[in-house]
Order: sequence, then structure tokens, then C-alpha cells
Amino acid sequence: MLLEDFFYGLALLLTIFIIIDIVGTGTVKVPDIIAALSAILLIVLALYSPSSSSKKSFENPVRDTTEIAGNWEGTLIGDTSDFSSELTISIQTGCSTGNICGTFSIPKTSCSGNLKLEKISYMTFYFLEDSCGHGSAQITLFSNGKLSWTYQDGSTKSHATLSRK
Repeated sequence: MLLEDFFYGLALLLTIFIIIDIVGTGTVKVPDIIAALSAILLIVLALYSPSSSSKKSFENPVRDTTEIAGNWEGTLIGDTSDFSSELTISIQTGCSTGNICGTFSIPKTSCSGNLKLEKISYMTFYFLEDSCGHGSAQITLFSNGKLSWTYQDGSTKSHATLSRK
């Protein structure tokens, strides 16, 4: 049984009980209003639950870096200090977890090094770097084709929005 069908059926039953109660008593009470709102909520859930086409993407999660492969650049902004600098990264195609899958460079600080892919969760990629510190970078691909870069090394945090070069 599909989730949508379950919600529609539940909303229909709830609506029938509301009508029977209102007709039987001849009045509308607060519980009737709450039940009616619940029925509306169930219908909304049915309409906006994942469709069979979107379920496919959940069944086949991203397994490598192909989606974010290429050369990227943007401005790195410090979240914990007044800092900004150019950031460039390069990600290999088809690289999987446990491997060095790319490089990064922050010219203003002479910091550059490798990015080791630790984990992928749908369109978010988790990397470690040990060249300039021992931090972690979280890279998320947005639907507009840009990357979000979030970095943390202890109390040092920074972020950037990256575009393809």
C-alpha cells in the first residue's frame, strides 16, 4: 500500500466520523474542528509525500564524487574571525570514500592540500584535510549547480559558495 493511499484513506474515515458526529449532535464542537484540521493535514501529507519517482533517488544514493567533480572557486569567509580569501578546490571524477579525491588551496594563507573523502550522504560529501590543520570540510551540491563549502578545525569555522571554473 502506498503512503499516499494510507493518508487519503485515513482522511476519508476521519471525515466520515466528523460528519456522523455533527449530524448526530446537531452542533459543531471544538473536537470536531480539531478532527477536521487533522483530516486536512492528512490530505496535505498525502499530496506532498514522496512520489514513486523521488523514491528512486533515495534507493540509489550517490556513491562517488562524479556529481561534484571538477574545478571550483569562491570566496572563503571566516565564521569565527574577520577573514576572507579565495578558495579553489578540484575534485576527481568517480572517487569513493576512503580515498583522496581532491585538493584545495587558500592562497592568502599559503594553505593547500588533499581532501580525503570520508562519507557521502545523498548530495553532501564529507572530507578531511590534514595539510593546514586537521579539519573537516562538508561540501553540498545545490540544485543551482553551486557548491556549499563548510569547514571546521576545532573552533575555527568558515564557509564559501563555490562556482565551477
